[in-house]
Amino acid sequence: MLTSEKQLKASIKALSVLMEAIEAPVNPDIPAMLVKANRRKVQQKIDAIQAEIDEYQSLKTLAVSEIKVNSLVDLLKAPIRYRISKGETVDAFAKEVSVNKRQILRYEEKAYENCSIPTLMQILEKIGMHIEGHIE
Repeated sequence: MLTSEKQLKASIKALSVLMEAIEAPVNPDIPAMLVKANRRKVQQKIDAIQAEIDEYQSLKTLAVSEIKVNSLVDLLKAPIRYRISKGETVDAFAKEVSVNKRQILRYEEKAYENCSIPTLMQILEKIGMHIEGHIE
């Protein structure tokens, strides 16, 4: 998951490089099966990067009230999605939730998988996010 403009720019550059690679002429000495397998892998990387770019760009225009939580993974990523949709820097978000900026960066690096439940609950409460739903 992209969490900053810097990552967005790097991803766009990486996407461009991969697009050039997939469109490059094929060395006739390389077996067709190997070429096909390599292009399939490159295309998978392109698709994954494009999906991350699309998600980040859509979050930038998404209203906070439209953030959906359909799984535990979504719940863990909710603070990141909130911050991006509000257009907040990590520094501003850290101040808002009363957590050290470096700690927020560590949480975002792991998509909050390394965040304790009490701390996650504290962060969600401070940003006014309330979870409602049911278990299936």
